[in-house]
Amino acid sequence: GRYDRNRSLDRVRHHSRLAKRFLEVAESESTPDMIVVSFPIPHLLKSAVSYGQRHGVPVVVDVRDPWPDALVNIAPAWSRLILFPVSLYMHHAVGRKFRSCSGITACSSGFLEWALKHAHRGKNQSDAVFHLGRLETDPRSAALDGEGVRSRLGVPAGATLFTFVGSFGHVYDLETVCEAARLAQVEGQSNIHVLLVGDGHKYEAIKRRAERTDNVTLTGWLGASEVMEILVISDVGLAPCVQMPGCLPNKIAEYASAGLPILSSLRGDMVDLLESYGAGFSYESGDPQMLFERMKVLAADPQLIEGQRDGCAAMFSKEFDASRIYPRFVEHLERVATSHRAIAA
Repeated sequence: GRYDRNRSLDRVRHHSRLAKRFLEVAESESTPDMIVVSFPIPHLLKSAVSYGQRHGVPVVVDVRDPWPDALVNIAPAWSRLILFPVSLYMHHAVGRKFRSCSGITACSSGFLEWALKHAHRGKNQSDAVFHLGRLETDPRSAALDGEGVRSRLGVPAGATLFTFVGSFGHVYDLETVCEAARLAQVEGQSNIHVLLVGDGHKYEAIKRRAERTDNVTLTGWLGASEVMEILVISDVGLAPCVQMPGCLPNKIAEYASAGLPILSSLRGDMVDLLESYGAGFSYESGDPQMLFERMKVLAADPQLIEGQRDGCAAMFSKEFDASRIYPRFVEHLERVATSHRAIAA
């Protein structure tokens, strides 16, 4: 069965059925050399560990989200006290399964530290960080008429285009982006334009905010080729995330692959990456004035944007290029499997 909402009993039931089905299928197949299980699906992790222990198969858990912390972090303040004992129990159960794994990988160093903390152990050679990667964007594959695309979107000639691509949901603080755009309009900064691409449950509310200004455009949902076209003609990518420290969502690799400098409210890993590569600026989530100041600096200095494009290209090449990341990931898994066999022997 399917589920419509991430926070629902239907999702829990779906994950439970998935874990049960995994065991049924796994027991009927030949024994694998290794199991790699993505987290968070706690039920599936439990089944994978159970199978691995019975058959002597190493299990590596790949952490993509610090569950249940991620759920508690976005819950209303009034409900967190109620959720605390449930969260405590879940932490204990998840930590126990982490300790039973042969290795832990994660999409950020912050998430790996979180997992090791709950596993109650230090990092070893079986643990590693592999960012979520993607293939590099070829600028020739889209937007041959860049000015035509910008004109069609209502972007004034010569304006710096700050673009967000993603879901209009609880993990993105698009309200602050709209307020920063309003501040730009109030100060007469006509060289700043914001483009919001996507859809979600907050779309209508954000649309109403955007209608109060002339410098925010919403496109609604677009297909992959249209998104690529827009990224190529954009100047800066917006990552207005309100997720936990250490989070590195897919959109970072997406912006970096298109060579876009990034304005990010992410904490932890992303702050260090932007600084070390000179690939963009960080700002505080919920602080529209700070975001506006960052926008103003970039819009006033095309050479700064070009320099950050170079930094972003270097960051993509070293940190987010899928053609480099995933071979290293496979090599790591092979080392873990070899080490497990040597210990078992």
